[in-house]
Amino acid sequence: MNSRKKPIVQLVNFAETIGQGKYDATLKINRWANREIVTLLGSFNEMAGNILETSQKMEAAQKASKTLLQKIIHAQEEERARVSRELHDETNQCLAAINLGLDRMYEEEEVAKSKQLSKELQKIVMQASTDLKRLAWELRPSAIDKVGLTLAIQNYVDTFTKNYHINVSCTCELADDDVLDGETSIVVYRIIQEALTNIVKHAKADQVEIILTKAPERLMVIIEDNGKGFDAANVLDLEKRSSGKHTTLGLYGMMERAELMEGIW
Repeated sequence: MNSRKKPIVQLVNFAETIGQGKYDATLKINRWANREIVTLLGSFNEMAGNILETSQKMEAAQKASKTLLQKIIHAQEEERARVSRELHDETNQCLAAINLGLDRMYEEEEVAKSKQLSKELQKIVMQASTDLKRLAWELRPSAIDKVGLTLAIQNYVDTFTKNYHINVSCTCELADDDVLDGETSIVVYRIIQEALTNIVKHAKADQVEIILTKAPERLMVIIEDNGKGFDAANVLDLEKRSSGKHTTLGLYGMMERAELMEGIW
């Protein structure tokens, strides 16, 4: 075979090998070959290496997505179970108490005692209403539909501060004409909600700052706290993420929400 044709044959065979998904293939470079040929073969080897690296990253990302999806499904089932328990243990008990109270009122002949029973039942009804509103608020931030994203976030922050005694500063720099679609608003709201939940669970912080701003063609959410922090490089390691060794579902859930909206983390 003509020595000038041999590199071409190598490239053809190499292309076929790469096409079969064997990205770890390499071209043998004869150091006595023409300089241009050596450069060309070297470039193809470099290209194969890049393809292999990209393929490995894609495979790791797919494994990470699968692992995350499994954890999200598990978390959703746990959340459904929690809501079911609360409906049964709290709301159902309230309804049972109301039913018994009504029976007592029906049988009570003294007006004063009947009025007292009425007040007790009113308190039970108010408690049941509060519990149901809280569950509905946790499941779906309907306030966004009524008052808009900015006020819904502020209402959530106010409730969060009251419940956990963590000072949260919230600055929204969106203009009046910066109207976000419903899906984007829900994603932003849930990311902030999950971030604050993580801060309560892990950060041991007492100061949090939230900034919501919009640059040209970009919505930016910044959440900072004065807590103990974490090793970001370790937590966000793609290989550990794909292996399922980490249990930081909240953080990955936030990342997943942002990525679904073509956002960056």
